[in-house]
Amino acid sequence: MTRAAARAGIWLLALAGALGLNATAATAATPALSEQALLTRLTEPAAQLNSLPPGLSVTQLSSHDLTGGNIDGGSYDETAGETVLPPTFVGMEDGTYVLADEPGPGCLVRIWMTGDTNDTQGDPGSFGNLQLFFDGSSTPAVNEPVDEFFAGKDPRFPAPLVNDYLTSSGGNYSYIPFCFAHRLVIRVTGALTTDQNYFQLTFLHAPVGTPVQTYDGDGEAAAQAAAATLGDVGQAPASAPASSISTSVSPSAVAALPTLAGPGTVRYLQISVKPFDIATLDSLSLRVSVDGSREPQVDLPLADVFGDGLEVRPIRSLDFGMDPSTDTGYLALPIPYSSQAQISVASSSATAAVAVSAWTGAPVRTVDRLYGEQFTTQTRIGQDFPVLEATGSGHLASYVMDITDAGTPLSGESGGQWFMEGDERVYVDGLRSPSIYGTGTEDEFDGGYSFNQGAFTLPFNGAGPLGQTAITDGGTQSAYRVYGDDGVIWSDGLDFGQQAGGDNERLPETATATTFSYRGPQLLFPSDSIVFGNAASEQTHHLTGSFTRVTLDAYFEGARDGTIPVSTLAFGGTYYPSPPPQASNESYEAAGIAFQTPISVTLRIPRNNQGVVLRRLQNQTTPVPVDVTVDGHGAGVWPGAAFQGNWSKRWLESDYALPPDLTVRRSTIVVSLTPTDPTETATAYTLQALSLNSR
Repeated sequence: MTRAAARAGIWLLALAGALGLNATAATAATPALSEQALLTRLTEPAAQLNSLPPGLSVTQLSSHDLTGGNIDGGSYDETAGETVLPPTFVGMEDGTYVLADEPGPGCLVRIWMTGDTNDTQGDPGSFGNLQLFFDGSSTPAVNEPVDEFFAGKDPRFPAPLVNDYLTSSGGNYSYIPFCFAHRLVIRVTGALTTDQNYFQLTFLHAPVGTPVQTYDGDGEAAAQAAAATLGDVGQAPASAPASSISTSVSPSAVAALPTLAGPGTVRYLQISVKPFDIATLDSLSLRVSVDGSREPQVDLPLADVFGDGLEVRPIRSLDFGMDPSTDTGYLALPIPYSSQAQISVASSSATAAVAVSAWTGAPVRTVDRLYGEQFTTQTRIGQDFPVLEATGSGHLASYVMDITDAGTPLSGESGGQWFMEGDERVYVDGLRSPSIYGTGTEDEFDGGYSFNQGAFTLPFNGAGPLGQTAITDGGTQSAYRVYGDDGVIWSDGLDFGQQAGGDNERLPETATATTFSYRGPQLLFPSDSIVFGNAASEQTHHLTGSFTRVTLDAYFEGARDGTIPVSTLAFGGTYYPSPPPQASNESYEAAGIAFQTPISVTLRIPRNNQGVVLRRLQNQTTPVPVDVTVDGHGAGVWPGAAFQGNWSKRWLESDYALPPDLTVRRSTIVVSLTPTDPTETATAYTLQALSLNSR
């Protein structure tokens, strides 16, 4: 039996006995996570404001270079050792590669792949068949040639919920939700080639006991209906707008709609501008203030509101777009307000004719508000450029990226668009390990190979044409992504950054990141933590079990991974070396414990919690999942490292949401951690409890 199969068997045994009360309730309740429910959230912007169960998180597995370099097409060496790249697959089963073996409950909400099959960049055929196994079944519910799956040839998976590299300009994506109650195994049957098989797998995870309707292959009608709704994206409602204004603006002037009285929701904004050119759209800003806010929650150039800050072109996405032939643009993201909404268009330097129309609808039950923000950055050596930095709670709705790159001799190859080699790194709730780590700038927008099919526009993603700068290996590029079920969720802050070039060596580059997000109050609060190695802390928290003392000085993956932003190749490159951790100020040293048998600690929590999240710092050299119990009740399996571990960047900090039934109305909990494989050693360098509030 392979390691993957053995681990999966242990997970199923653990989950089968976990939370019998919750399991009974789940079968009787309407599933909170299902293909139908998530398709609605994906295709109807207003549905994104519906409440989701507490404790949900969005994470991503990808083929990114685990050493921090630029071999982002994966490492598939079956004999991997510490002299080669850490592998980006779980193991081999029946001659196939296991790309993921995820414990439930959860949903696979996005698949992105690309490859270079028979010298055709973008063709994912080398992955072979995509196989999805649900909840321990030995028969795959999905078993499709990858190229046919993304081409929409199966009626269960229609376009534009899926699209191939010819349509999505070098990338292949799926937004079909595949939900699972206990376990999902993802396999591919092809002979994978290192650095040529790129993938990203985005998951929505939930605490054990969350009601889930496991994917059963019977969702064709729901998928077809959802795909049909996407054919009308960008269309203004047929009814008359609730409010309109038509006027001219001059520099420093403002065209404002009459104040909208609440409660209500702005469902659609249409803005006409003459002249409709990039200079005018860049100098006009949309401003939105709700509920008496002194500062607008949205204050953005119209060009980026419409999806492209570099050029005027037809765009039709689910959330925004523009039609140069009619001199109009639109914003379809819902804008909720309780008492009032003030909407205006302000000019910084342009003189233009402006017409604004707003369609409103019934209020939605949410405390979240729509925010539109923009960072413009001159890239700096060794630093990710900021996309979004947020406090409180929220979820990401969309991202528009505008890059102007002049190129330097430090990096890039002539005409190589090296500036697109940067990966996104997304940190949530103060975690030191990224929850999302990408494989390249164009990949993040569901494209590939520097958008090798040119400009395109789709409901969830699109890109403008590559523009040329004076230096041949520079250029300009705009792209957009609309997030649905895959939009990152945070409860106590977000830090979303992106590399400039293979390892932040790209200068000079001007990066503009425009985001829309729904934001609310902080929901996650520190409650208690044990300090390993501190006798008083260990005694206070009643640490018990058999363990050994350990220390580790190592790197995290991500922005503080110790890599030096100069490639080992003269122009551009693949490998970015790191000094020994002891010689770098980016390393981290801590004391902890290692254990093969159960350990237990008592953690204090507030009685009014709506759930508790555990946070653990561990050594991810090998993947060691642990069985979690709370006061003797099973709470599921806390995964260890992704794939087969990472011996290059050894630190991993991750969260695990406990079922609320085990924490509400309790002031202390006894948490036990047991390696699911008694022959392997798990570690804990910090262990914290954080309490959740409801929205």
